[in-house]
Amino acid sequence: MAWLVYLHVLSVVIWIGGVAFVTAIVFPVLTRMEDSMAKVSFFVGFEKRFQLLVKILVILVGATGILLFLQRGAFASLTGGETTLLGYKFFVWLFYLVLLFGAEKRLMATLVSPKTTLDKAFKRISVFHWVVLVLSLIAVVAGIRLVRG
Repeated sequence: MAWLVYLHVLSVVIWIGGVAFVTAIVFPVLTRMEDSMAKVSFFVGFEKRFQLLVKILVILVGATGILLFLQRGAFASLTGGETTLLGYKFFVWLFYLVLLFGAEKRLMATLVSPKTTLDKAFKRISVFHWVVLVLSLIAVVAGIRLVRG
């Protein structure tokens, strides 16, 4: 079932690569835009399209990850270090799953209050994206470590 590995890895690459693109390219461009309405319009349109793609990819990564885990022999073959790495990867995946399918509105309400200026709101969201990107890249490294030893 090599195709399962390829599908899993490609899904992760597109997902986390997209997060990196939004974090390192889109947010800096948005912060430099002068027109507030253009900034909001661009962000809302971009966010909707990107979020749909990420939802599909997160589901694919979860499904292929579970199948790969079961194919490997589940818990019986895990050492202590592997359990920690796999647990971390699962935590990051679960964080995205909860965020994308329920907690995003609550998070946005926490980051952006009615009194928050538009620039400050984008700054907070940008910082959040950087934190999530770093955590995601650590999960990618954990995945490489699991496979390569």
